[in-house]
Amino acid sequence: GIVRFRTFFFLFALCAVLCVGRSATAGEKTPVIRCGDETVTAEEVRYLLAQQAGGNEGIASVILNQMSETDTALFLGQIAESMLLAKAAQLQGLHLEPRVAAQIRWNDINLLAQAYVGWASERWDMSEDALRRFYESHGELFFQEEEVHVRQILFKTEEEARNAVLDLMGGASFDVLAEQRSIDPVSSRNGGDMGWIRRRALPKPVEDAIFQLSPGTVSKPVQSEYGVHVFQALERKERRRLRIDECRDALREALGRSYLSKDLERLKERLKPALSPEALKAETAK
Repeated sequence: GIVRFRTFFFLFALCAVLCVGRSATAGEKTPVIRCGDETVTAEEVRYLLAQQAGGNEGIASVILNQMSETDTALFLGQIAESMLLAKAAQLQGLHLEPRVAAQIRWNDINLLAQAYVGWASERWDMSEDALRRFYESHGELFFQEEEVHVRQILFKTEEEARNAVLDLMGGASFDVLAEQRSIDPVSSRNGGDMGWIRRRALPKPVEDAIFQLSPGTVSKPVQSEYGVHVFQALERKERRRLRIDECRDALREALGRSYLSKDLERLKERLKPALSPEALKAETAK
């Protein structure tokens, strides 16, 4: 049936959030499940299905409409079983155990934090004008970093690397030498191709050698902890500012972060959180 692939333990985790530490919230809505003093509405059932459908409430409604009576009863039965187990945990006082209590607390905190961000983001100005103003005032954030498309041949000894450089100067094919002589099992399969490399991605001596190369040129042997490299640059991308149409997703994300940062500053000013790294160190040292 359509719901038999749904796992019990996933339902249990979701229903625990619904059941532990809250009273019924059905209001005037007719409950579809009663379990002691707890109830579940059709809206909550749709929510549970939507979570299994990647948060898509539309798909959840379609699934509900396509369920047979047997599948529907099975699904509701799984929810009820999860509620029974959650209630049993409460009766045994398990929700008061430190680890369980901490998990419930931080589930609530994270859920509320996500809910606030969702609520606040609907009120942020994300219009084209707002995006363009942020782009113009924060241009330093939107750059294409310098990159070099490079390939390598890796050797055990410097003598082998020097011989390879001489062979390349004599007209030998770089990709053939990489396949025949390189001790790097990954890049050697692709003619030594390492793809596009950004700064700070490799050890400093290797980075310096690579970024000094012009397209088509070959480096001198370069020593690293992996062996002795010979590099060839294939293409370069110089550092440049991205056009607004090239960075729209990153721009929206950065603008959203700026709004959230302002919200957090206001909250810090109002609530004045106190941080004590010293107390944390003292407690963990016990």
